[in-house]
Amino acid sequence: MFGNKAAVLKNILRPETVVALENVSFTMRAQALPGVLEASESIDEVLLTGDNPDEETIDVGRIMRCTPDTEERMVVLQRYIVAGGLVYDQDSEHLNPCEPGTANGNIYHVGSRRGDADEQSSYYAALGLDGDGNKDFTCQPVLDRIAKRVMKGIGNDLSILTRLLHRLRATGRPVSKASLESVIQFAIEQEGLEYALDYLADSLWGVAYWNRMDSKLQDVLQPLADLFSESEAEECWADAYAAGEVGNPLAIPLDIYEHGGVAYSVTGTGMNCRWDTSRAAAVWVPDQDAIDNIRSN
Repeated sequence: MFGNKAAVLKNILRPETVVALENVSFTMRAQALPGVLEASESIDEVLLTGDNPDEETIDVGRIMRCTPDTEERMVVLQRYIVAGGLVYDQDSEHLNPCEPGTANGNIYHVGSRRGDADEQSSYYAALGLDGDGNKDFTCQPVLDRIAKRVMKGIGNDLSILTRLLHRLRATGRPVSKASLESVIQFAIEQEGLEYALDYLADSLWGVAYWNRMDSKLQDVLQPLADLFSESEAEECWADAYAAGEVGNPLAIPLDIYEHGGVAYSVTGTGMNCRWDTSRAAAVWVPDQDAIDNIRSN
């Protein structure tokens, strides 16, 4: 019915479906993926792209770190060449894939269905979450960012800054932004985000709890209270997470697809069935050997 099988694959099937197809050649599956210019079951020279009147080539095999013994594969993209294969293992006892700690890393699941409490704790820790599965606002990188964010907000509000400096003088503290920052930092680290305002109320105004302060004063200080909101902390956590300072920066969240079998994929890249896909239900965490491989390559 269809004269061009490759065109059918490219126009009808999703990339993750193409990759999983059986009884279809590697080259046909690879060429059906978006962005692939050329695919081969051997590692050959590749013409340089762009202005290349002399038809200069790249000797891909020559620049590879090791030469495959069998199952050679090569995919040419616009800016990259992906090449690989299998190498006969002459030192199998060094990294036995059947033993832990051999660069395979570990997969941790969330929930009691696939793992116990310790595994769930490892899952949370890898993703920078607390014991309840919420974003951990208590880790030091997040606390430091919250303190800096609060001080920046105070510095942008002359009225709030002036009031706080007056309270430093009234309570016998040095009157400076550095002194104020020290008080703010201590409040956040000692009491946490939830009770930091209570510490400020007690230490600067002599009132045990923020919500017991004079209502008019609370209204005036509302911009200060807003700086301690959960939404501000969320942004600080997101910044720390993006910087690799929260959780494990090399951890990879995984989706689990279950339909006649179980398949893991990097979150958002595999089957996205609303019924059969559990989004980010697991996380892969590299062991030390895997980390060494990642860092050295």
